[in-house]
Amino acid sequence: MVVGYLLSMLLGQMQGRAPEGPKAAMADGAAVLEVETEVEAVAETPMATTESPSLDSGEVARAADASAQESPAGPERPVAKAIAQEKKRPEPKVKASEPVRPVKGEVQRPPAPPRPPQPVVEEESAPVEPSNARIWIETTDYDAGLLPTTQTTIRRLKVANKGTEPLLIKSVKASCGCTSARIEKNELAPNAETELVVTIDPNRIHGFESKKSVTIYSNDSENPRLKLDVSCRFEREFILEPENIDFGEVAKGAMAEASMVLRQVRDEPVTLLEVAPWGEVEGFTLSFDLLPESEWRNAGHREYRIRAKLLPEVSPGPFMGRFRIKTDVSRVPYLSSYAKGMVKAFYDVKPTNLVLHNQRRDGDSMSAMVRVSADRPFTLVDLKTSHEAIDASLRPGPGANTTLIDVSLDPEKAQSGTWNEKLMFGVKTGDTVYREQVNIRVLMRGVLPTPGKVVPQAAPGPAGEQ
Repeated sequence: MVVGYLLSMLLGQMQGRAPEGPKAAMADGAAVLEVETEVEAVAETPMATTESPSLDSGEVARAADASAQESPAGPERPVAKAIAQEKKRPEPKVKASEPVRPVKGEVQRPPAPPRPPQPVVEEESAPVEPSNARIWIETTDYDAGLLPTTQTTIRRLKVANKGTEPLLIKSVKASCGCTSARIEKNELAPNAETELVVTIDPNRIHGFESKKSVTIYSNDSENPRLKLDVSCRFEREFILEPENIDFGEVAKGAMAEASMVLRQVRDEPVTLLEVAPWGEVEGFTLSFDLLPESEWRNAGHREYRIRAKLLPEVSPGPFMGRFRIKTDVSRVPYLSSYAKGMVKAFYDVKPTNLVLHNQRRDGDSMSAMVRVSADRPFTLVDLKTSHEAIDASLRPGPGANTTLIDVSLDPEKAQSGTWNEKLMFGVKTGDTVYREQVNIRVLMRGVLPTPGKVVPQAAPGPAGEQ
């Protein structure tokens, strides 16, 4: 707008004054050419601010008066001078929140799309350039030994540069916050040494043993990531004798019982709060009681007996159940242990865990089979399930003394969700019946496909899967 206004003023002045001969005409022509050139230069300058400096009416009038007093053939034209002054003015800063106004007549282009975030290259994951620096540490499998639980422990290991170029240690990282590490010097000349300082915090290790790792990242192109394993043991607040409960070999149908003792070993009292299976482990029960003081090994040091019972319905084969021991020791609030044994019988049941679900379109996954085989004749009795949506039926197996149990899920009777059920039956030989149960995990989606019919697909996928 400003440039157009100045150009019109210039042409008006030229029309109102008669040229004074060829020289004057050439001078006026040169002035017009000069102004047009400067106008083009201004027009080509991008508008980078929301409010560009402009000449008001007073400035234009003063420029016109000055042009009347100056010689037409002078060294500098008045309008060109005004434009030059305008170009010399400092441009105001643009606020980030203000929109940029487009120049009149200019085609406004849409803003460029934002660049996608670039992945951050971690220092330790960046490629290492070839070098003759060679990192060395006195051991890569460090045993800190038996440590106290009342304070942190600091250990120092020697680190050296066995190469012919400077060794640059970029960073040191530990696999767990309970074990931290730092390097004394990050740059080592050839044959120079420093120390790796390892700190172990027992209050962040909830157990009696620990094995963590420390990684040193350096410019050693042959070994840029040096791994150090750090293991240790802690002075115990209490001990378990034995560490796990073992039922040994148990005849099918017999009630087996075994126990362990939790014994306090320090002067600080230890209270046993709970023993219970981890998760959904079944087949055994747990209990505990405080032993009389007369049975304590050391006066004033409590002892608890933890008892486990193996239930008769546990299927033949190996058994292992994990359980937790909860105490009032702040550093070791929970401790894991196991109850294990081997159940012996003249027959075998496989599998002892089933999964029924409607995740496949053909409905085959809503049925399963259990195989019962024995070394003598038997009969399956009292076959039933714990849910009306699960059906079970018997049929002869492929070999002698073998029976198959077909288990199926009726989607019309099953609710949506995930839950656990059981298949129960007895194995009878002579007058003795051995009780068995098979665990069933049921997974049902909200929309159920019809068994035996293929559900149309919007797009092809892997065979038999959705």
